[in-house]
Parts: sequence; structure tokens; C-alpha cells
Amino acid sequence: MALGIGANVALFTVVRGVLLKPLPFHDPDRLVMLYEGALRDDDTAGSNVVSGGMYAEWKKQNRSYSSLALAQGIRVGLSGSGGQLPEKLNSALFSWNMLRTLGVHPALGRDFMQVDDSRAANGTVLLSWGLWKRRFGGDPAILNQTIDLDAEPYTIIGVCPPGSIFLTRPRSYGRRFTRKSPKTR
Repeated sequence: MALGIGANVALFTVVRGVLLKPLPFHDPDRLVMLYEGALRDDDTAGSNVVSGGMYAEWKKQNRSYSSLALAQGIRVGLSGSGGQLPEKLNSALFSWNMLRTLGVHPALGRDFMQVDDSRAANGTVLLSWGLWKRRFGGDPAILNQTIDLDAEPYTIIGVCPPGSIFLTRPRSYGRRFTRKSPKTR
């Protein structure tokens, strides 16, 4: 009997988390993910990392979506400072308009701007709510401070709101989040 109850609780937890609990984004029913398919039939990943050039071409030819954003999950090393040990973090690289596309606003600080998304720009980073609380003690003075990710300096420009989930696991492919135009409903 205990095994049956445990199995039901586990199943309900999965169903609730996947089907019943809404995504923490504005109008989640209007979001879609696009992938670039594998080049070969024997490719086990099933999809490819979307190149910057392909992303630019998709944006140029877009007639169906009000916004396109590019993201890829990665792992980064956060350097230790102030007596803290370095640690590996699940992270995501994404285009400057990702939060706008998802309808998410930083809880603290600012969002990325288009100038942040160029090779000439200095590195900028948004912290997750959990990392900000755990590693930096929830200190609002963290804004404009520099941290090292994979031994490169990044300026902290903001903190994402609690419950914001983007790409939390590294993937072997890029993800594209899009928001449908009202005309395409």
C-alpha cells in the first residue's frame, strides 16, 4: 500500500509540475521554441547549435513572430572571492531581448540592452534570484560589481525575479524562444 501511495504522489508531482503549474512567463500559451534540425540522420543530438548568422537570417525573414530570442545552456565557473570557494554553475547565454520576449522584468537592476549584445561590449550578467541570495547574501549593492566567470570579468547589471527559470541545464543545442504575433493566433 505504501508503495502505491508513493507512486501516486510521485506521478501527481510530475503532472502538477509539467501540466498544471503555469510557466513563470507572461502569456506562456503564446511562447514556442524553434530548433534547427540535425544535419545528418545519424546525429544523436537531434538538433544543432544555432549560429549567430542563422539567427540573424531567421530574424530578417520572420513574418510570424513578434519577437525572436536565442539561448543556449552552458556551465560556467564562478571564481571564488572574499573567502568563498569557486563553483560551477548552470547558466545560459542568450540574446539581449530574451527577457522581453518572455515578458520577464529583473527584480533588481536592469535588463540587457542591445549594446550589451556585441563583441565590443564589456561582459554583463544577470544573476538568478537563488544565486544572489545564496552567494551574495541578497545584497542590493551587488549591482555594478564585477565577478569572474570562466576567468573573464562580468559586470552584474541585475537580478532575475524569484521563480524565473530559463535554461538551467547545459544542452548540446541552442533554443530559440519566440512570442507569437497577435495576428498568428
